[in-house]
Amino acid sequence: MASIDGISSGLDTSAIINQLMTLERRPMQLAQTRASSQDAKVSAWKDITSKVAAVRTATQPLLVGTTFRAASTTSSDASIATASAAPGTQAGGVTFRVNRLATAHQVMTGTSAGAPTDLVGAGGVVVGAGLAELAFTSITPIGTPNGGAADVEVVAKVGGGFDVTVGDETVAVAAGETEAEVGGYRLEIGPGGPIVGTARVFFVATDAGTTVSGLTTALSAAGAVANAQILNIGTGTAPDHRISLTSRSTGSAGSLMVGTTGLTAGARSALGDLDTVTAVQNAEIQIGTGPGAVTTTRSSNAVGDLLEGVTINLVKADPAKDVTVTIAQDTTKAAATVSTWVKSVNDALGAIDSKTAYNAATNSAAALTGSSAARSLRQSITSAVFSPQGGSISAASQLGISVDRSGRLVFDQATFEAKLREDPAAVERFFARTNSVSSSDISYRAVGDLTASGSYAVVVTQAAAAPTVTGTPFGIDAGRPGNRPDKGTLVADELLTVSYRGLDFSYQATAGQTAAQVAAGLSAVLDAADQDTLSVDVVTDASGDRLRITSSVIGSAESFRVRSSRGGGADGSGLGVAVDQWETYAGLDVAGTIGGQAATGRGDILTASEGDATGLVVTIGAGRTGALGSITFSRGFAGDVQAVVGASGFGQRLADGQVTAAEAQKKVFEAQIGAYERRLELTEKRLRKEFSALESMMSNLQGQNSILLQQLNSMNR
Repeated sequence: MASIDGISSGLDTSAIINQLMTLERRPMQLAQTRASSQDAKVSAWKDITSKVAAVRTATQPLLVGTTFRAASTTSSDASIATASAAPGTQAGGVTFRVNRLATAHQVMTGTSAGAPTDLVGAGGVVVGAGLAELAFTSITPIGTPNGGAADVEVVAKVGGGFDVTVGDETVAVAAGETEAEVGGYRLEIGPGGPIVGTARVFFVATDAGTTVSGLTTALSAAGAVANAQILNIGTGTAPDHRISLTSRSTGSAGSLMVGTTGLTAGARSALGDLDTVTAVQNAEIQIGTGPGAVTTTRSSNAVGDLLEGVTINLVKADPAKDVTVTIAQDTTKAAATVSTWVKSVNDALGAIDSKTAYNAATNSAAALTGSSAARSLRQSITSAVFSPQGGSISAASQLGISVDRSGRLVFDQATFEAKLREDPAAVERFFARTNSVSSSDISYRAVGDLTASGSYAVVVTQAAAAPTVTGTPFGIDAGRPGNRPDKGTLVADELLTVSYRGLDFSYQATAGQTAAQVAAGLSAVLDAADQDTLSVDVVTDASGDRLRITSSVIGSAESFRVRSSRGGGADGSGLGVAVDQWETYAGLDVAGTIGGQAATGRGDILTASEGDATGLVVTIGAGRTGALGSITFSRGFAGDVQAVVGASGFGQRLADGQVTAAEAQKKVFEAQIGAYERRLELTEKRLRKEFSALESMMSNLQGQNSILLQQLNSMNR
């Protein structure tokens, strides 16, 4: 802006305006300082929040009892066998010899499968693993099996015989039968079979364009039971390509069996004549020596059921050498976890102390000096750390956790480990969350950060239920009950449509069909769409057979709709209400109270939403109502800390609230600064305008003064 310094007035107007503006800027500068202090507070609280979150992370393992049950393993010869133990495994050991390792079955076509680019023809190949263990001697695809993997299961039936299941299909097989057709396969059964157990098959469909290379690639796809590859056992000038299959499982559980359908004569012949390259072999372990020695076999070299809680990994066979696996309590793992937790608490306390400090030497305050919220947070953490617990161990000091003169925690690892070796159950009870229920109708599911220790009665006023609808008896006229000659069958044609999860499924039932036939027809429509959560069955009572549609999913979020071309009138299934109108059927959520306070139901899960039990989650047994018993919960030392540092705990909520408040206050000051800036701009313009007017006026006055002087001078002459 152009200078207006006092040409006429002789005043230094620029200096005057600058001084006036300096005075005007003081409120804005104060607002800027306050905004900057809010920035510092936000930064300080965010740093504290991150430290509190680190305490939360470090506290998580202490909430779980298995942290204090760690077990270690040692092997006298790791070149023969190694081992690992699950938490809580009893101390001890076992000495054994590894007579042999389990090997994977490998087979190869006995004749050439053709060059990699040769076509194998339309059809399919199935490779099974473990079928021989179930006493099946061959497998042949029939029809069109579903591509990919399927489980095979043999289960003994009550009263004799077996159920053989392949994928989603099950057939009954009487004792002594020699074959079973199920799931798109024909399984030949050997003498004494089938044998109860499980196996797996993998089917690959081929077409006119499938090559030998393409077939091996498909046979090795994800989920396959074997790896397939092409091996040239000939020479460069006289190639001889064979298909090799290597089981992905060791031992007899991975023994391979191949079946084909269709294919060219060459491919069919090659895959039907397989040579064993590596024989199936189970691992053999010998315990003891001499006449009393015991041997046992396993399909896998990872033996998880010889010694409870221990997985022994067989590395090398050495029938002449003993190897001893020893299991012992591992106190160092739990100590390391507690040490990490102590460090995280000290980091959080240190962050609070540094942000609230006052330096008397420099007369300077930190960002949160004088903050009652910061002091409250620190006090809450230290109170939780030294909260008394019930039981033989009632204080952290008994486990080597103390406080020094600076207010920091000190961890004596030797004291902790000695106490853990002496009474691991007491240490676990001190730290971890525990629960017990008085009834099998209730099962513990979870708790929240703020769930208090206590015993809480569970009362259910409404049982959870799945959506279901049951029709009327087939073939009965409501107006003339028992007076129909065709009782038990559908009297007229009826189109039934079920709408479920955005899809409609329709079945045209015809007159004369029984309830079982209509149920089978509608089930087939659902099965064809891979819809396995809705089921259709028949309910039989004194009045006849009724159709019933049910979902396997409980709760109000689950529903389906039904529409019938005959509605709810006589001679129909009774699944509809009005002709060609949808009727919706929804499930029910469990309803009730926990600890005498309202609880929220979702499916069969009941969550306490009020009172000391807030956050406690239980699962209710099917159909159970009334006073079901109680659940007793103790949150332990770690739970007390979690009540402060947890995601919904007091400390985290307080810190988050302080960040929010500081950010909101900063916005207030920023708005004030913006207003001040606009006002200063207007003020400076006004001052410059006023001083410019002053100069103009002074200039006019000086001009008038000059004229008057001239006139006076002329009069004096």
